[in-house]
Amino acid sequence: MTNHIKMSADFYVRYFSNSSLEDNIIDNIDVFWKQTTAQTQIIDSSGELIMDSIGYMPEDNYVLTGDVIKALSGEKGRWIGDVPYDAVRVMAVSYPLIVNDEVVGVIRFISSLREVNKEIKDIYKIFLSIGAVVVVIAVIVSIFIANSIVVPLKDVTHVAGEMARGDFEIRSKKYYDDEVGKLSDTLNYMAEEIVKKDNLKNEFLNDFEL
Repeated sequence: MTNHIKMSADFYVRYFSNSSLEDNIIDNIDVFWKQTTAQTQIIDSSGELIMDSIGYMPEDNYVLTGDVIKALSGEKGRWIGDVPYDAVRVMAVSYPLIVNDEVVGVIRFISSLREVNKEIKDIYKIFLSIGAVVVVIAVIVSIFIANSIVVPLKDVTHVAGEMARGDFEIRSKKYYDDEVGKLSDTLNYMAEEIVKKDNLKNEFLNDFEL
């Protein structure tokens, strides 16, 4: 929108500066908005609105928002605010019309922020969706990691308890080749050694009795 308004202002100064602003509005009214689809306003050097592409005219005919005041001082101005003819906020860009180093008026483009707001909401929804997916993945991964640790530990604890009660035939299941898996191997090896020594003891006692 900024490029379009500068092109329109330059076009006016180059080809229509020989006539007054009011005469150009009467004779060449379409030249002001041919470069854009935005609402176009022409404001004279006193801040009075003398043309609006959608036919809107304020009660006192004056537009003295921040962007217009800045344009009347010779600089490009921007403004975001509310207007009485639209429920959605608008963005306005004003650019000075300068002839012979004198600001003779202001060209102002106004665009509704409806589409911008819609895009922001769409982006917000996308980020929410991505966040929800990340949370779900994080929960699933956490559950998997927790189970990969908790379940083997429970099994090792159960087997160790049974061995403490004298059941050396029980064996611990090795789930993963990690520290818990090594503990399972150690318990199983210990149980096998105890069983072997117990068998040797029994054989020795049997031989002694004979």
